[in-house]
Amino acid sequence: MGTKATKKHRTRNHQVNFYMNDEEYRKLTKLVTESGLNKQTYLINATLGATLANPEALKDIPKLLSELTELLNQFKGIGINCNQMAKIANTYNQPANENELKELANDVHETGKEVLPLCQSLKLLIRELNLQQH
Repeated sequence: MGTKATKKHRTRNHQVNFYMNDEEYRKLTKLVTESGLNKQTYLINATLGATLANPEALKDIPKLLSELTELLNQFKGIGINCNQMAKIANTYNQPANENELKELANDVHETGKEVLPLCQSLKLLIRELNLQQH
């Protein structure tokens, strides 16, 4: 249980409880796991406008795809930089610059942190579209 101080700083102060049978719960657990989201985030998204029953959610898809394309282009640039460093190292028989390698690793890490939530959002939207078609 949270302390009173913790409860004062919550942005979500209402708890919602409901019952499911075993099969419903198994399906929910599977969907949550596949989405990459936690159960709370998944259920909030599924009930409050992230569902494709709400046509507004469709407007998110082009934006998400555009952002994902931009991030994938950043990965492509990082890969080109890696290849150039490898070519120089092999051509001149010298090891790659350690600072440049650390910078590239950091770029990959930071770009990866941006890609994951976008992929999860797209995956959730696609799953909802598939559910509505069946």
